[in-house]
Amino acid sequence: MNMLRYLLLVGVFLGLWTPAEAYIVPGKKKKRVSKVELREKCKPPEAFADLSINNVRARLLTGGDLWWDGDGKARYVVPKVDPTSGEPEVSSL
Repeated sequence: MNMLRYLLLVGVFLGLWTPAEAYIVPGKKKKRVSKVELREKCKPPEAFADLSINNVRARLLTGGDLWWDGDGKARYVVPKVDPTSGEPEVSSL
């Protein structure tokens, strides 16, 4: 009985392992796929959050952007400086 189970298991394994090929009907045209856009036209971010952790202040935008303010200025400040203190911010970017 164990030999029968072993042969059945081997048969199933080999049957599933062999590649299957699709048959294409001669004369039948394939459907054309329309061009896919890689990037969607997204709205600009509407809000942001400043993270203040471990002497680092970093900005996150709701559009998924990280470490900048959207106008080209880097917002990854190390060491963390209070914006109202008047001290210059040093960004690593």
